Amino acid sequence: TLRFCRDQVGQTVEVLLEEADEGGLARGYTAQYIPCAVPGGEPGALCRVRVTAADAEGLTGEIVS
Repeated sequence: TLRFCRDQVGQTVEVLLEEADEGGLARGYTAQYIPCAVPGGEPGALCRVRVTAADAEGLTGEIVS
């Protein structure tokens, strides 16, 4: 739900990236099957992502090491 997604903002979650567009935005899913978009990710990678925003479409974040 949107409330659950908004509760993830500021958290670090694992995301399995499945695809990337020509602009460099990668998309995948968290362990809870929430869609997540991050810039610069590679499809097939399991990444730790710091969630920076949430909306009805899912999460947006940045890859952390």
